[in-house]
Amino acid sequence: MIAFFSGIEIGNKCDVIDAETGTPILFVAEKSDCFQRNCCAPNHKAELHVFDVRNGASTPLFKVNKPFKCNCCIWLSCCAKSQETSHNGNFLGGSKQSCPFGGCLTPTLDITGPSRQKYFTLKGPCCCVGGGMIE
Repeated sequence: MIAFFSGIEIGNKCDVIDAETGTPILFVAEKSDCFQRNCCAPNHKAELHVFDVRNGASTPLFKVNKPFKCNCCIWLSCCAKSQETSHNGNFLGGSKQSCPFGGCLTPTLDITGPSRQKYFTLKGPCCCVGGGMIE
């Protein structure tokens, strides 16, 4: 007997295309756990590996790490959504949902650089539905 399931989440893969020439410049592959993707989406842990396809690189140009966040208490720093970008283990920069309240109805991210100091704050438009979370 064959069972078919709908709505199964799989790791994403995509090409980044040069808008003027139409040629691929980057390839992005998501590495994440099947259980978390299907049971904890969109809050699951994920790593995005970014490759430069122009020179045929087989090692990632950089990696984006998004840790699991339960998204239950937006006023607690431990539940704030975040991501870190690195190259060969060296921190390049990242973003973290602003606390307290993650910006409430206005999604707000603090952007950091290699020194982990806050460079600036990015604020989105007012979001009346969905809790104002940036994915």
